Amino acid sequence: MAHVVRQALLAGVGKVLVATDDERIATAARSAGAEPVMTEAECPTGSDRIAAALRATASPLDRPDDIILNVQGDEPFIEPELIRDLAGVLRGDPSVEMATVATKARPGDREDPATVTVVLGHDDSALYFSRSAIPGVGPLSSESAALALSLRHLGLYAYRRAFLMKFVEWSPGRLELIESLEQLR
Repeated sequence: MAHVVRQALLAGVGKVLVATDDERIATAARSAGAEPVMTEAECPTGSDRIAAALRATASPLDRPDDIILNVQGDEPFIEPELIRDLAGVLRGDPSVEMATVATKARPGDREDPATVTVVLGHDDSALYFSRSAIPGVGPLSSESAALALSLRHLGLYAYRRAFLMKFVEWSPGRLELIESLEQLR
């Protein structure tokens, strides 16, 4: 976790908060240079935990279009440049309310349920996220063709503050519940 905090600090995009319900993580976050924010234990998703932390640290200076970045604690190799680039997507286009990142899938990623894969549409918007092999291999395709279209999702999200606060109010849909992936909401 300390490495993730260091990477976020190196990105230089603003204050780094760590939302957690664990005092040990809060202590480690503080030692690494982040500001820990204690939340309730029963937050169902990372987005819910971040929204709870934002409510707990609310300030009159907060703006609905503030950019909130979620760097998940299990991404120790996340590059500061990638964090900056993702923030830049929202800075560069006021109509974008949420964005995430993915990279080329590696052999074995499609079969690993701990790895989330994503396929994109023609406009590079996410069509679907899954813990299963997507796209599937049909009779006219091959595993190598499917791998070429598969992307490995990284645990990095950007939201506008107002959108995040709406997002966490939406009920999870069936696909989100089946896949256990909040980005399917």
